[in-house]
Amino acid sequence: MAAATVRRLLAVGGFVALENAVEATGVGALLPSPLVGMFGLFGVLLCLDKCGYGSIASFMFQCSEPGYRFLFKWAPVFFTPSLIKLPLVEEPITGAEFFRLVVLLFVGALLQMALVATVANFLGSLVPESKIKDEAEDAVQALPGMTPKNAEPYPRPGIPYKRRWLPVYAVIMLAALIFLKLGHQSRLVESAFIMSATLLAFVVGNCAGPTFKTLMPPVFVGVFGGWLAIALWAREDDVESFHDVLVRYSNPGGGGPVLSRLLNPLVISLGLVLFERRHLLQRDSTVIVGTAGIAAVTGLFGSVLLARVLALPKGLAHSTTPRFCQAALALTVAGSLKASPPLAAAIVVSSCSIGVVISKPLMSWLKMEGSRERGLSVGGVAHVLGTVSLASWDKDAVPYAAVCSVLASGFTTALVVIPSVESALLSLLP
Repeated sequence: MAAATVRRLLAVGGFVALENAVEATGVGALLPSPLVGMFGLFGVLLCLDKCGYGSIASFMFQCSEPGYRFLFKWAPVFFTPSLIKLPLVEEPITGAEFFRLVVLLFVGALLQMALVATVANFLGSLVPESKIKDEAEDAVQALPGMTPKNAEPYPRPGIPYKRRWLPVYAVIMLAALIFLKLGHQSRLVESAFIMSATLLAFVVGNCAGPTFKTLMPPVFVGVFGGWLAIALWAREDDVESFHDVLVRYSNPGGGGPVLSRLLNPLVISLGLVLFERRHLLQRDSTVIVGTAGIAAVTGLFGSVLLARVLALPKGLAHSTTPRFCQAALALTVAGSLKASPPLAAAIVVSSCSIGVVISKPLMSWLKMEGSRERGLSVGGVAHVLGTVSLASWDKDAVPYAAVCSVLASGFTTALVVIPSVESALLSLLP
């Protein structure tokens, strides 16, 4: 157990070191450093595998795998700080604007998933149907809670979040409050209290039933836990207000940036997902890459056009543009488009949750029977949340959803940094 924990920590540290190395090259001036790290890691492993050094590639993958699975497991927690900062967003939203935003999210998710499914179905018709089952079986399951072939994954199936840690989070919170009452308040104690509350609420949300998790994704439960913790801390501290504590938590040196620090290493670790699914990419390259590429283009420009049709104000329109991108990369896109990162993160999570709800009935209505097409459709729109949900009703679709999710998000981020594309998006936005 201790050895496995050390391996995970070292692997996570390796991704952090790789991020710092990519940053040091200065490539961030041209492309987002995490994106370069992700595709660079995939490219190095793939080259080693193709050039006869497969054993080295396999060794590197095995050394990094514990960290990648850990980051995947806790991925939602890493962008809860962006959602917790929502009360600091000064963009005023009226009731009518909020209603139009909800319409955009639902209608946009329906149209985008239907379009991606149509594209996947068309491109899929170009590949012999007999190969699909073999490709799905050939892929190694890589999602939290799924069992890879001939391996014991982390986290283990059925218990991705250990409930025995809940008392630990509660004890840390209690100790922090005692320190506050004794007059030993510090930023470290305050951050420990809020971070523990966020983790406690997130794990409790994940332990809930599937119906509850569909209506209230665990990441939002974690956010509400963070808000309650901030409110409680402000109440116990007679000097500070909720706003003061929230600002301190969100600023550098607070608990928020500590959790968000692993977002970029998480993006880089997605290169292992691509390497793990390299056989799918090779055998179905036209279908997967084509679907992901079109999903990226239509997701960006479709969002912009729908925002104009619904006459959303500037702040909301800019924040909805990257909603069909994985949250970690969506924050990068939001920065390029001068959108509010907390608002963009909230919209991305909401959009993914809607995708989870509509995916199964929409696939049934469209008579989408192929696992490959289902996986590409759901992965390209609902990303990680949608990919995990597929495990409950179409396990063969999971590998395709995982690959499409990574590629579509990567293509979206790469498109936005192209000056002509960025200019076109900004000219269409309010």
